[in-house]
Amino acid sequence: MTNSPMSDDTVPEDVNAGKDTTELVRSVLAAVLSEQQLGEDSLDENDDFFLRGGNSLLVPIVASRLYEQLHRKIPLRVIVRHRSAAAIAGWLDAESTAPTTGPGRPMTLPSRL
Repeated sequence: MTNSPMSDDTVPEDVNAGKDTTELVRSVLAAVLSEQQLGEDSLDENDDFFLRGGNSLLVPIVASRLYEQLHRKIPLRVIVRHRSAAAIAGWLDAESTAPTTGPGRPMTLPSRL
């Protein structure tokens, strides 16, 4: 062990380092279903969360768990619209590469106020 400020003891380990986004989302969906005794851990990345036993009451739990893992807020509507781990991960990957609101990208306003 060294006394440098960046020693291995002081840098928190990223538990998700190297973990595929789809696999991470799949494991969260499977865990939520399993905890509610609505499904099993063998959830496939293309399985529909709602057809496997998920419901709208579990969506905020999924969003919260994904936030804990990824440190990104995910709108509840994303989980409802993109119903499989692969689809949610695809949305997450697309959002991470999209430019943010700011110079060069106008803010999107609703069509009705």
